[in-house]
Amino acid sequence: MEMFNLTSDRAGRTLQRFSVGTNESFRFEPCEDNSPSPTGAADGYGDDDDDVFKKGEPESEIVSIRNRLQGKVAEMENFAGHLEEIFLTVEENFGRQEQHLEQHYNDVLQTLSQRHDERASELEEEKKSKLESLYNQLLACGQALDNSKELIETAQETYRSQDKRLFLKVL
Repeated sequence: MEMFNLTSDRAGRTLQRFSVGTNESFRFEPCEDNSPSPTGAADGYGDDDDDVFKKGEPESEIVSIRNRLQGKVAEMENFAGHLEEIFLTVEENFGRQEQHLEQHYNDVLQTLSQRHDERASELEEEKKSKLESLYNQLLACGQALDNSKELIETAQETYRSQDKRLFLKVL
């Protein structure tokens, strides 16, 4: 579907018409390269045949011009309505996307919190197991020290005794 078309008026000027019944993007492009002069004389706009305000203009031509202007106003209102619909649609989509992202963020945050709690629990269990193992090793070491201490005391008593042969027998 065409968004705009180019037409020419009686004086040979190029005008641009926009189609507002589309769902496509709208672009506005200038049709003429030169800018109009303030009086309109230099660019051909000052011709007497185009002057709608000159006296003696037939009533039907004024009505025709008024009807065309009303049509243009209706097209512009239609175009403004389309822009408003586009704006509302974009706003609704933005709201939905915002809710979706917020829900996704909350889900990710909840998942991370669960993983953190699980990992903390696993680490606590591992710590408890290692401390228990270390405690058992300390108990075994304490018993080994006690046994060694008793052996050393027995060896010293035997050595201090008068009979050195008995000491050598024990060893």
